[in-house]
Amino acid sequence: MAQMYVKTQNKNTKSEAYNKWYLRAVYPKKAIGTAEIADFIQSQASVKRSDVIAVLNELGAALNHHLLLGERVQLKDIGSFKVGFSSLGVTDSDDATAHNIYGVRVLFQPETVRTAQTPTRDDQTGEIIRHYTTTKKMLEGITFEETHENAVTSPTPPEP
Repeated sequence: MAQMYVKTQNKNTKSEAYNKWYLRAVYPKKAIGTAEIADFIQSQASVKRSDVIAVLNELGAALNHHLLLGERVQLKDIGSFKVGFSSLGVTDSDDATAHNIYGVRVLFQPETVRTAQTPTRDDQTGEIIRHYTTTKKMLEGITFEETHENAVTSPTPPEP
């Protein structure tokens, strides 16, 4: 299935983008939960569903533990998680303290892959120029499809 989107028009008359059309992602009404992820992993590996659920439940606790310690957590083929925040600006460095922090959040950066593209030759020097692209590993192969619903009805998953 593709990532679904709808067309939306900016109706904010104070915006420079007034009346311009944009695409907005829409998602199924029901999010994929731990049970569905466990079923998928079980079908791909030689691990029982109950073991997968136990590990996934502990993953949340492990992420929380390491983020509380101010550490960055990197998961192979997934990406890294770290704490991010905003702070109030102050004129005196002595006033720049933890009390100025707000908007604490978890930042996620997906793992990327650097892929070599077809090299080209510089017309004037004859030198070979190598080109690379960086792709977010989890998004390789994603496709897009327009829908006319603000929330996509997800198919009912089969009973376990």
